[in-house]
Amino acid sequence: KNFVQKMAQLIEGNDPDKTGCKGLNKNLRCYVEYANEVGWAYWADYCSDKAKQEGLASGRHFAAMQKARVASWFREVVGETNERYKIIHCIQSSNAYHSEIELDIACKTFGPTLKPSGIPDFLGVTSYISNDMEQFVFEKINFADKSKRKDELKKFFEEFERRSLTGANAVSGVDFTSGISLAGKTMSDKYALPLIIYEGGCGMGLNGRKCEKDRKIVPSNTPGANCNQLSKLAEKCGGTANYVDFIRAAHADARMAKIFGICFGLTKAHGVQSLSQFGDVQDVNGNISWGYWACLNDLKQPLYKAHRYRFWIDWYKKQTRNK
Repeated sequence: KNFVQKMAQLIEGNDPDKTGCKGLNKNLRCYVEYANEVGWAYWADYCSDKAKQEGLASGRHFAAMQKARVASWFREVVGETNERYKIIHCIQSSNAYHSEIELDIACKTFGPTLKPSGIPDFLGVTSYISNDMEQFVFEKINFADKSKRKDELKKFFEEFERRSLTGANAVSGVDFTSGISLAGKTMSDKYALPLIIYEGGCGMGLNGRKCEKDRKIVPSNTPGANCNQLSKLAEKCGGTANYVDFIRAAHADARMAKIFGICFGLTKAHGVQSLSQFGDVQDVNGNISWGYWACLNDLKQPLYKAHRYRFWIDWYKKQTRNK
């Protein structure tokens, strides 16, 4: 509590440690989250241990209660109705079951009992787009023959656009629908929390375990199926290196900005007003096993080649004009 409240004082400009810090620019809004992805991922063991100490049912229960506590502690300093500060409760966007457990605690059974209230202002979700296009490449694209790359990329983007426009609902790892995951939409409606995207970008993860037979993705119990990471399954279907190279080419293509325009444009239909692109720079020739989430290949990349970067600049400008 001491750390949270001193942080709040520091941001507010009260300078608790007498360092001369003037605090956050008063014209800026501050979004407050306890920590990144508490309750799962890197924090899972910590939350489980704390839950045992407090006699709670699971790490998710501890995470939800701690998020509510932090919200209340922060509001003690800045004021419960201070519009400059918005508390974010982030959920695991593909996991409706555990998200509902958390939000029931934060919004109904525990958060409202705290003074000031621990109820969040926003629901935080991710929006990594893919719509299983990595699987489409595996099954339908001739990625081995680079002489056909132009035609195959055209086929790829036509299908990606079709799936995006129809809102195809595909969940694979961190990749969701053309905009917001079903869990995000459902929880936002149920708990009357507006949405904010705390991470977003392009997925097409290659690490997911899939099963194939005759170059078709099939259920794991299919007789004769081969199961492995998708990129490794590609070895006998044209080569892993060729498969990954095609995915790289798709990530670097100017048409990806159009796909972003469709998918992240659709987030606005769900009331999203702010979105955080995951990162600024990622070498497209580096590791893309989890997708290519950044918007620049390097800091010196010419803007005419930085298709995603130009898209995000335009997206944010429009958001600012619409406020």
